[in-house]
Amino acid sequence: MSTIHQMHGKTRIAYIKGAPKEVLDICTKQKRNGTIAAMSEQDRMDVMTVNDEYARNGLRVLAIAARSITPDDGIPASLGASLLIERGHEIKIIEAKEVRIEIMKKSLPENVIIHGNGTDPQLLESADIRHTDVLAAVTGTDETNLVIATLARMEYGVTRVIGRVNNPKNTWLFTPLMGVDAAVNQADLMARLVAEEMSMGDMMTLLKLHGGKYSLVERMVDPASSMVGKALRDIKLPMECVLVSVIRNSDLLIPRGDTVIMSGDKAVAITHSDHMQKLDDMFGALRCN
Repeated sequence: MSTIHQMHGKTRIAYIKGAPKEVLDICTKQKRNGTIAAMSEQDRMDVMTVNDEYARNGLRVLAIAARSITPDDGIPASLGASLLIERGHEIKIIEAKEVRIEIMKKSLPENVIIHGNGTDPQLLESADIRHTDVLAAVTGTDETNLVIATLARMEYGVTRVIGRVNNPKNTWLFTPLMGVDAAVNQADLMARLVAEEMSMGDMMTLLKLHGGKYSLVERMVDPASSMVGKALRDIKLPMECVLVSVIRNSDLLIPRGDTVIMSGDKAVAITHSDHMQKLDDMFGALRCN
């Protein structure tokens, strides 16, 4: 999970939270006793050694990393675009600020980036908007995002339109009537994630699926859980829950009927939102039937 927080002035801090190994893989520096220094391969090994020791004792470890960015930093757009390109999608980015374009050119093909204003119909047509499957209006101004979304849906018939909400007070405007199929409201998203993390205890949501009705979750198996020592075939999971993998030490296991759940296992499951609490209880110290 990652979030971006506005600090004083133009500075923003991007935070990411996740499993220690995955977070370590994207880190180049570390902070110890208030001092920031380069992270060596030995430092990574030392962290994972401590992590594995905690895991053997049934404790869950999360890693947190941070990076400073500025409003003129094109890195977030570049990362998202790179991911889409790697997955075989054809994309175009319309950007008005030249400083961001120069940053994005360092990691993206030049034919992906178009210099101009996303509210300009001629520019949209030059970007082949009439053959676009999905359009994302994600500028820092709600008014601009609404204009782009309305043009995309009403004028060009784009099938799927995503709109970024900067001011939560404007959320009510981002509706299908205005051409927006999905509104991305960062403040609301953060509030929901925090509330969910608090209510789910040690269960961590990795991914939302099917409009938020289902979630991919990770949970450390508590030593006191009655699932410990049982084969999966003998455990009755909630109706709309499926165990998709078990991470034991450094090994990922594909669960079968004869897979025995052990203390300290990291269980990854897909579950309906109505059954998340029950699943959390089963992996935790509460007794399951």
